Amino acid sequence: MDEPARRAGVDRSDEIIGGIVVDILKIASKCLIPTGADDPRKPTLESGARILAAIRQLHPAEGMLWFGSSMVARRIGATGEALQFAQHAYQIDPSWKAAVGVANALRDAQASTRRPSGSRRRSSTTLRTSARTSTAAT
Repeated sequence: MDEPARRAGVDRSDEIIGGIVVDILKIASKCLIPTGADDPRKPTLESGARILAAIRQLHPAEGMLWFGSSMVARRIGATGEALQFAQHAYQIDPSWKAAVGVANALRDAQASTRRPSGSRRRSSTTLRTSARTSTAAT
């Protein structure tokens, strides 16, 4: 929070989460899990992870930041961190969304131990879009 905003008692966390964080998560939702090194969005995801880490330092009680950090970590292949972030999000906000975040992180952590090197799975957004497309075609 900048000094004038802090003195005025203004909290800009809603603006940050509604703007920057949502934009990072929109980009991440369109990426493979894990995102390959050759994907041009990979540096953006890595930058997004660093941005989320900095924002988490300022707003550690915001469950959405931890949930989003898990989502981005899964895509950059940091499955251990992804699970820790998801579990922390659930501790802060024990909602169905946070529970799904933990389940996704667990699934990806297990899959990464069984996945052959170089293989990736599509994001759930891509899978849902594909399912809608194939259902509409039938």
